Amino acid sequence: MELQPFDYIKVQKGIISWLKEVVGSSMGKMLIEEGNSVITTDIPAVYAAPLGDLPEPSLPFIEVNYIQNDDGFVSSSGVVDVKDPNDDSKTLSVPYYDTMTNFSITLVCEGTGAQNIIRKVRNLLNVHRERQKLHERTNSGINYITRARRSPDFITTEFRESSTLTFSMNALDRYIDYDGNVFSSVDYNGGLKRTEDDNNPLPIDRKVDPYS
Repeated sequence: MELQPFDYIKVQKGIISWLKEVVGSSMGKMLIEEGNSVITTDIPAVYAAPLGDLPEPSLPFIEVNYIQNDDGFVSSSGVVDVKDPNDDSKTLSVPYYDTMTNFSITLVCEGTGAQNIIRKVRNLLNVHRERQKLHERTNSGINYITRARRSPDFITTEFRESSTLTFSMNALDRYIDYDGNVFSSVDYNGGLKRTEDDNNPLPIDRKVDPYS
C-alpha cells in the first residue's frame, strides 16, 4: 500500500463507517433540525466528537473521540525517485521521511445495551479480517485494546447505561521533500598535471555514485 499523508479526519470517517457496518443495526438514529422541527434520519447514531450544533441522537449512540498522543517522529528516511510535479517526463531523486504518529480512539456508547454493543465491537477488533478492513479505511494499525468498561451517566433525573472502549493506533505517512532534489551520480572529466609545466596531463574521466 502506498504511504499517504496522515489525516485524522480520514481515520475518524473510516472508524465510523466500520462501526455502522458492524453494529449499525443496533444503534439509534441521527437527528437533524429543520426550522422548529427535529427530523429523525436513517443514519445510524455513530458520530465523531464533538457533536456540534446537531441534536443528540436517539439512543443508543456511539461517540468516536480522537486523541493524538504525539506529533509523530521520523522512523526512516532516504532518497526516492519521483516524477517531477512540474514535468511528468522528468524524474527527480529527492529525500523522503517516513513519520510514525501514535494516537488513541475512545468509543463512548450510551443507551440500553451499551455494554453489549461495546463488547461486540471489542471482540470484532480481535478478528483479523475486521482489523484489515479498518487498516484499509484508515491507513492505520491497531496496537492495544483496553477492556470494555461500564461508566453509567446520570442524565437529568435518571441513570443512563454507558460503556467505553479505548484502543491505541499508529499511522505511517511519508513526506517527500520536492525542494530537496539530490544528485544520483556525478560525471566529471579533465586532466591531471604531473608538474606545473606538464603539457601532456593524464586524462581523467570518472563517475561517482554516492549510493552505490
